[in-house]
Amino acid sequence: MKRFVTYLYECQRGSKSKNVGFIRVNIRGQETTMEVYLRNVPRSMDKGKLFVLIYKEKLQGEELREIQIQNGQSDARIEISTENIDDRGFSLEDVEGIGIQLDSGLYIASCWKDTYAERIIRGEFVIEPCEKEEVLVVAQDVSHHEEMVHDGPCTIYEKIDLSQIRDLPSPNWHFATNSFLVHGFWNYGYLVLKKEVEENKEIFSMGVPGVFEKPEAVMAVFFGFPKFEAIPSEMVGVEMNKSVAFSKKEKNQEAKEGTFGCWFVNLKL
Repeated sequence: MKRFVTYLYECQRGSKSKNVGFIRVNIRGQETTMEVYLRNVPRSMDKGKLFVLIYKEKLQGEELREIQIQNGQSDARIEISTENIDDRGFSLEDVEGIGIQLDSGLYIASCWKDTYAERIIRGEFVIEPCEKEEVLVVAQDVSHHEEMVHDGPCTIYEKIDLSQIRDLPSPNWHFATNSFLVHGFWNYGYLVLKKEVEENKEIFSMGVPGVFEKPEAVMAVFFGFPKFEAIPSEMVGVEMNKSVAFSKKEKNQEAKEGTFGCWFVNLKL
């Protein structure tokens, strides 16, 4: 299975504004699932159209589904065919990005490729209507997400590559040149993106693999990674980009000398 995450931004006056969510794309052979998460959308109640952006002689938005916003948020799941999305003659590989046009006039976008990124952000494309009448249902409680199978608070760990730091909101890009982070990445071959969900709040942080020892603790704090967590043994060796969910009670909270885990820093979204 292949998986990637891309962030959604509110677009105003031809440029990206604040981050308002993300899309997780899971590719399983001929089947693909797109999980759309919107948070802190300016209007608490809204609806609109979600479309994929492709280039066929011109840049066009192919409408996929109607989307609804409640209490400023929306959790939606879209299942499509990888090679022939909705039997419309284009594949996931053809997709340049995602656009969401809300009835209130708010435009939200995510650029998957650089080729037409500026035009996508400016909204310079033609929207092709969808024949399907499926409406995406909003999940009011994020703890009901299929990966969050545990009752109560939950944490998801996902391995990421150094290059994927550029997929994070821009205030976090400086970590790509952080000496402590780069050293940890080259030693272990991955970083960890951590998502905590508790009482409908989401907190994202990034972890650098390492061993809990006093000299390393000093370096971690110096370079901005003050929190150490002993990652559950199930996480070690998990295939790149595959996420694992744990409830709060399952997490190993103790950090003993010589314990393997990650040094974490909170991300700015």
